[in-house]
Amino acid sequence: MAVAAEAGLNYSDLDFCDFLWLNAKLKARRAEQIFMWNVARFISFFAVKPHDIKNKIKNFNDLIEFEWERRPVVSKRFTEEEIKAFHASSVALFDKLKSEQNAGGINP
Repeated sequence: MAVAAEAGLNYSDLDFCDFLWLNAKLKARRAEQIFMWNVARFISFFAVKPHDIKNKIKNFNDLIEFEWERRPVVSKRFTEEEIKAFHASSVALFDKLKSEQNAGGINP
């Protein structure tokens, strides 16, 4: 129901829609929200810019960075030694838990 509310639908509309249509409706709604936030930021840029004495605000992106504009975090590449060490510690932990379970320490 929360998904339908975000898409601008009410409960009776859910009977007649399929998931592809609902997904398209959600994407369109999200695009509309992004557009409106960008319009608000653009208008606020022209409201704030005359009062920017130190000239810190060059364009409207300098006011605020939205979550959809952030670049994804690059994941760390593990070396072969780190992968082997992680695997060995995982196997040791698995063997310890399995031996405890067989000894009756943990209920299956």
